[in-house]
Amino acid sequence: MTRTNNRALANTPHNFVSVLDFGADPSGTTDSIQAFKDALTFIQDNLQTSQTAYRPSFLARTLYIPTGEYQLSEALDLRQYSISVKGEGVASTNIFFTNASSCGIKLDEVNNNPNSFGHTISDLS
Repeated sequence: MTRTNNRALANTPHNFVSVLDFGADPSGTTDSIQAFKDALTFIQDNLQTSQTAYRPSFLARTLYIPTGEYQLSEALDLRQYSISVKGEGVASTNIFFTNASSCGIKLDEVNNNPNSFGHTISDLS
């Protein structure tokens, strides 16, 4: 998993991973689901690596969604992750789903997965 952009945002703590780094479209014109999935995979891969090796420089646990309108063609599935999701505010960060049969954010535990808890979602609509 490779970031398409590696940006150092002055207002963003280094333990946040931005969906923009993986190609999300903040204009809402194109589907950003793959960018969201890639960012989640990046976080998960780094968390797993950090559990086996001491890596104080990077322990991302927050999916950061900057100001914008994000179109997603399917539900955002967080059931296998133990992370936070943070936007810039309910008036600034908006997610809309284009498929009524697969929309929303899934948080429930799957198959008694011990890593599928501890979610925090804030500052988005």
